[in-house]
Amino acid sequence: MMKTLVRSWIIGIDKYSWLLLVAAAPFLLFPSPARSLALLVLPVIWLAGWVSTGKPILHTPLNPPLLLMALMVLVSLWATYDLNISLGKVCGVMLGLATYIFFIQRGITKKGWYICLGTFLLCGAGIAGVSLLGTRWIITGKLASLTKITAKLPISVSGLPGAAEGFHPNEVAGALLWVLPVYFAVTLGLIYKFYDTKNNSNHRGMIKPFDLGVILCTSIATLFSLCVVILTQSRTAYFALMIAVGLILWLILPRRMQLGLAMFVIIAIIALTIFITTRGGNVLERFLFESPMDSSSDSLNSIEGRLEIWTRAYECIQDFPWTGMGMNTFRTAVYIVHPPRIFNPNTDVGHAHNEFLQAALDLGVPGLIALIWLYLAAFIQLFRVFRLALFFDREVLFWILGLAGGLIAHLFYGLNDAVALGAKPGFLFWMLLGLIAGIPNWLREPS
Repeated sequence: MMKTLVRSWIIGIDKYSWLLLVAAAPFLLFPSPARSLALLVLPVIWLAGWVSTGKPILHTPLNPPLLLMALMVLVSLWATYDLNISLGKVCGVMLGLATYIFFIQRGITKKGWYICLGTFLLCGAGIAGVSLLGTRWIITGKLASLTKITAKLPISVSGLPGAAEGFHPNEVAGALLWVLPVYFAVTLGLIYKFYDTKNNSNHRGMIKPFDLGVILCTSIATLFSLCVVILTQSRTAYFALMIAVGLILWLILPRRMQLGLAMFVIIAIIALTIFITTRGGNVLERFLFESPMDSSSDSLNSIEGRLEIWTRAYECIQDFPWTGMGMNTFRTAVYIVHPPRIFNPNTDVGHAHNEFLQAALDLGVPGLIALIWLYLAAFIQLFRVFRLALFFDREVLFWILGLAGGLIAHLFYGLNDAVALGAKPGFLFWMLLGLIAGIPNWLREPS
C-alpha cells in the first residue's frame, strides 16, 4: 500500500516536473552560492522520470557525447581557480541538460513533440522580445542607417547578473540563430500545408481559422526575430543565416527553381567579389569582423585581434589539455598565463570568439571532443529522419529542415564568435537538441 502510494506521488512529480524546472530556472540562470541549491531539483526531476518510465533516460545517439560533456563539467569544478566565476556557466549547462532530458521524455509522442516545438518557438520569441528591450546596442561604426535606429532604442531591461549594462548584440544574434531558421521553415511548412489543403478538393473543408492564426503568428515571429538579428549588426550572424536559409530553400524548392537559386548565389558572390576588389581589403575586414562598440575593444574586433585571441586560446589549451581552465575563467586567466600583446589590459575578452576553442578552454580536449561528437550525432540523426520523412511523412520535412538550419546557422556563427556553453540564452541549444533527438520516437516507418 505504502509502496503504491509513494510510486503514485513520484509519477505525479514527473507529470508536473515542468513546473519544477520552470521554478528552478531563474535560480540557475542567475546563480549564487545560495541559489545554486536549486540544482537539487534536477536530480529529483530525473529520478521521477526514471521511476515513471522505467528508464533512467531514453536512448538517443546524443547521449554518449552529452555524458562525456557532463563528466567534464564536473572535472572543470576541480580545475577552476574561482568557483564563483565558473558557477554561472556550470549551472547553465546543468539546466540545459535537464531541459534536454525533459524534451526527449515529453517528445516520445507526436503530440508531445509538437508541444515541445511550440515551447521552443515561444521561448525564441521571448528571447527576441527581451533582447529588443535589453540589448546594449551599437552606437558607433558598422551600418550607419541601423545605428540611427538603435540609438533611439532605450535599455529597459538592465541590472541583471552577468549583463548589468545590457545584453551584448553579438550574443543576441547568436542565440536567435538557433530559432530563426526553425521559424522560417515552420512558416513555409504551414503555408505549404494550407495551400495543399485548399487546392485538394477532398480536404477543402478541413481549413480552419486556427490554422490561419498559427500561420500569422509564426510569420510575425519570423519577421520580428529577423529584425532583431539585423539590428544587432552582427555580420557573422548575417552570413550564417544566409547559409542556413539558402540550404532550406535548396532542399524545399523544385529542381528547376534550384537552378535559379544557384544562379542567384553565383551572381551575388561575383558582385561581392567585385565590390571588395574595387573598395580595397578593409571592406572585407569590416564585413567579416565586428566594428568596435567602444575604444577598449578596438583591437579585439579586427583580423589581428581575432588571430591574437585564437593564438592565446590555443596556448592556454596546451597548458590545460585534459581538464581545461575551468568554465568562464579564460577571460581573466589569459592575462596571467599568456597576456595578449595588442589588447588593453582592461579589455574583457569575454571568450575565445570560437565555440570549439572555448569548449576546449572550459572543459579540456575531452570537452571539445564531446561538442564535436554532439554536432555529428545530431546531424546524423537529422539525416536519418529526413530520409524517413521523405517517404512516409512529408509534412515533417519542413520541421526537420528548420532544426537542421538552426544547428547549421549557429555552427557557422560559432567559428568566428561564441555563445559559450552555459550562457544564459544557451537553453535554446539544449531545446533544439531535445527536439532533434526526439523525432525518431514517433516518426516510424509504417509496418
